[in-house]
Amino acid sequence: MHTFRLGQSSLKSCAIRLFVAALIIKLALVGFLIGRNHDSWSNGFQTRHYDDVEYYQSACKLLEYHAFVASNSDALQPTVFRTPGYPFILAVLATVVGKNPFSLLIAQAVALSAIPVLFFFILREMQLSIEWAWLMVLDPLTNILSLSLMTEGWLVLVLLLSLFCWLRADRLGWRFASLLLFCLSLLIKPAAQFFLPVFFGLTLIHFRRRSWTVFFGVVATLPLVLWMCRNDTVCGEFLLSTQTDNQILAVKTIEAKQQGVPDDKVLAWIIEDWRREHGEFIFDRIMDNKIDFAGTMSAYALAHPLEFARYHVAGMVHILFGTARIHIVTVFRNGQPFPPFAARIYDLFMLGWHAILYAAVAWRFRPSWLRHPIGQYSLLFILYNLALIGVLAYTTGGGLKRMPFVALIYLLLAFSFAPASPDDKPLFSGLFGSRWCGGWPLFRRGGGA
Repeated sequence: MHTFRLGQSSLKSCAIRLFVAALIIKLALVGFLIGRNHDSWSNGFQTRHYDDVEYYQSACKLLEYHAFVASNSDALQPTVFRTPGYPFILAVLATVVGKNPFSLLIAQAVALSAIPVLFFFILREMQLSIEWAWLMVLDPLTNILSLSLMTEGWLVLVLLLSLFCWLRADRLGWRFASLLLFCLSLLIKPAAQFFLPVFFGLTLIHFRRRSWTVFFGVVATLPLVLWMCRNDTVCGEFLLSTQTDNQILAVKTIEAKQQGVPDDKVLAWIIEDWRREHGEFIFDRIMDNKIDFAGTMSAYALAHPLEFARYHVAGMVHILFGTARIHIVTVFRNGQPFPPFAARIYDLFMLGWHAILYAAVAWRFRPSWLRHPIGQYSLLFILYNLALIGVLAYTTGGGLKRMPFVALIYLLLAFSFAPASPDDKPLFSGLFGSRWCGGWPLFRRGGGA
């Protein structure tokens, strides 16, 4: 493929086509996954215990009481487990389309159809072939999770906005916007909070006028500091969320797998085991930091390094190849499993899609990726997510945990198939001959050091 420039009319036309195609696919999925089961889906929505219901209930309470409180309590009890970004987004959507969960789902599908459009502009900014944006339109995981009242879709949208601004960060306004958007993404989902120093470091390395970067970094983190001060007042812990404290999940997951518990039953097994040991509401008490398990995972890893490494690496593979089928069954079918044949077809499709994708990226891998800012950002962010979650993928969902970096995999793919200099060859080019080797034009670092 080749790179080329578009006029404003063609640019607008391409963006519209991408948006419309993404929206059509999402609406078709809504019809397929819910369709005739609309009434039963709506009736069963608030009766199940799942994250999407809790986010919805938090948003409703935010509208009603103008306070961020626990979703699973009739009392106005503040919560420090979830961050406020996504409930706030749902509350804004609810003021436009109403509180009906199905209406919110459709409104979110419309909004998140902008993801491939934003990816298109990132490709254009990097002078890469814009046809790769169609992979984001077709990506099955992005489409499925965009239809769930979950944080993942909005997290990707804000992170891509931050990345687009980072491409222009030689200009100070764009640099500040990039840092601020990354920080705000942590209020949607805090999983990337430990990557913030890495992102800040990359910005310092690659862009001049570093004193401004330091200043912008301090200002951008103020929303996070204010939220942490609120949590310190509520629970006495100066942290972004107690989600980072549920390390007990890792140890219990290993115990469950050692006993042969199936992947789709691991979380239920853990909760039942906790209830036997600690009482009925143990899960809620852990999540709101009333029971402290800090250090549990590291202590287990030090005591059993090989066993921990075995399951942690297996969890990383689970992230890369997780199909999110359990998520679909829970969210769209009220727990009713797919017929066995349909489940096999779905799993084969998802596994095949990602196997081809990863094989293509690996085949075209270039060591020069490591010298380019976007290559560094992408590879570090992917490795960070894999290492951070690891064994927890068995309980938190491998497919869901892949969502934050799916777009970066496609970006690396676009990198590797673009034209390049003769010296910039894929690592495995010798296996196939020079006529299969390509590259990409030098990344425009702007104010890079």
